[in-house]
Amino acid sequence: MRIGIIGGAGHVGLPMGIVLADAGFSVTLIDTDEERLRTVEDGELPFSEPGGEPLLESALEADRLDTTADIGATADCDVVFIVIGTPIDEHHNPQMDVLLGVVDEVIDHIEEDTLLVFRSTIYPGTTNIVCDRLEDAGHEVGEDVYVT
Repeated sequence: MRIGIIGGAGHVGLPMGIVLADAGFSVTLIDTDEERLRTVEDGELPFSEPGGEPLLESALEADRLDTTADIGATADCDVVFIVIGTPIDEHHNPQMDVLLGVVDEVIDHIEEDTLLVFRSTIYPGTTNIVCDRLEDAGHEVGEDVYVT
């Protein structure tokens, strides 16, 4: 099983990716921060994560962990985790443009039977918006694409 993690070089995505790779899954960390991705590729963590470096090194040596800035890599994934947050403005209103922009990009690449998992701080109703966008793109949520 191939797993992609969008936001994969962050504080949520990277530890999750390392643990999944340690469990035997093939994981692709997808992130726009190419400097962090290079740090990960070099076997170093870009932030403190106790016990993480040996797992990272093991995952890299076993060739179960890849990194890329190309969201198109989701085309090869059975499961895609989206772990980017939803920032809020000064009035505490959610700013969903970034998250929905990522969803729109992923829609262009996902295959049949892909599971999309939001492991993120998302605003209530976001999943309904995502499902509507998937349906508008020709997918049948619950039939050929799954969202949780």
